[in-house]
Amino acid sequence: MSRMFKRGYLALMLLFLYVPILVLIVQSFNAGVSRAKWQGFSLKWYIDLFNSASIMNAFYITVTIALLAALFATILGTLAAIGIHAMQKRPQGIMMTLTNIPMTMPDIVTGIHRQYFAAGADIKERAGAEIRGSHPLHGSKSGKNFAVNTSKNCWHCFRHKSGGGPLEWIAVMKGIISCSEARPGCLR
Repeated sequence: MSRMFKRGYLALMLLFLYVPILVLIVQSFNAGVSRAKWQGFSLKWYIDLFNSASIMNAFYITVTIALLAALFATILGTLAAIGIHAMQKRPQGIMMTLTNIPMTMPDIVTGIHRQYFAAGADIKERAGAEIRGSHPLHGSKSGKNFAVNTSKNCWHCFRHKSGGGPLEWIAVMKGIISCSEARPGCLR
C-alpha cells in the first residue's frame, strides 16, 4: 500500500509539473488566436517569431550573456574548488561553511520565525512578514523588544539597538557574540 501510494503521488506530481508544459507545446502549433479552440495545425507563430528582428536580437543577447556567465562561473568555480581542495583541514571547513551560508540563510530566518510562532513566545504584534515579541534570550517586561522580518531576512533587538541577518543570529544564539554586539556585517 505504501509503495503504491508513493508511486501514485510521484505520478501525480509529475503530471502536475509536465502536463501544462505539454499543453503549451501543443497549443503553440494552433493556427487560431484562441487557446480555447483548436483551429488546425500551423507553424505561423514560429515563422513570425523567427522573422521578428527585435525578438531575435533579444534572443542573441540573452544567449551571449548566458554563455559568458556560464564561462566565468565555470572558471571561477574551478579555481575556487582547486583552492579549497589545497587548503588545510580547518580553513577548508570554514570556507565550505561560508560557501553554504547563502543557501541556508532563508531557512534560518524562516526557522526563527517559526520557532517564535510555534513556541507562542509572547507574540505581541504581527504585521505581514514581521512579528514582534519578547527576545528569546533575555525576554522583556514590555514584551516588544524583538522583531523578526522574513521578507528582509533580518532580526532586530530594540533593547540593545542591535540586529543583523541569520549569521549574526547564529553567533548570538551560540554565545560567540552578545546581543548588544550584533550589527549587520559584524562577523565579516
